[in-house]
Amino acid sequence: MKTLGKLAAVSLAVGATLALASPAQASDEASLPTVTLTIFDDSGKAEVLTSPDYARSSVSSVRAKAADRCPAEVICLFEMHNAGGYGNGFRTSNPRSGVDDFTTIPVPEGGTRPYGPGRFGTSWNFNDHMSSWVNNSPYVWHWYFGSHGTYEWHPMERFGGEVVVNLPDHENDHASSIYNYR
Repeated sequence: MKTLGKLAAVSLAVGATLALASPAQASDEASLPTVTLTIFDDSGKAEVLTSPDYARSSVSSVRAKAADRCPAEVICLFEMHNAGGYGNGFRTSNPRSGVDDFTTIPVPEGGTRPYGPGRFGTSWNFNDHMSSWVNNSPYVWHWYFGSHGTYEWHPMERFGGEVVVNLPDHENDHASSIYNYR
């Protein structure tokens, strides 16, 4: 009986802690700015999803939701680290697919990328704007420093969701094309 009593006391303490954390999480999540993820399919049709910018949260359990912004069967590229800011996603059933030139992908209204010294890219398109990615697609993709698959390339492995890959400083804001083959 002593063990059951201790178990009940621990359960109550954990439950109380969770109950106290939930309102703070809800409040933090409600205060976050809204961002978009534009998903392109093989036909070029775009679907726009809107969600809170979880990466900006001060609560770690809310920040952890950032990877959930990328749906199944899609590779998602984000303008900020930790899957933050606006994003672009690509869904394809073609095992030889890609985007030749990120200058053809417009930046949505309200993009949050700060511009100025030490930043690359322009405010008009997604070229040189990728800072993180999530690969929930069925393919290993590769991103390139240059358009049309030129210059240095980097693999984008499939990690089964919930994994955000942040680019290191020397690669941040340098992506110009992406392909699901090499």
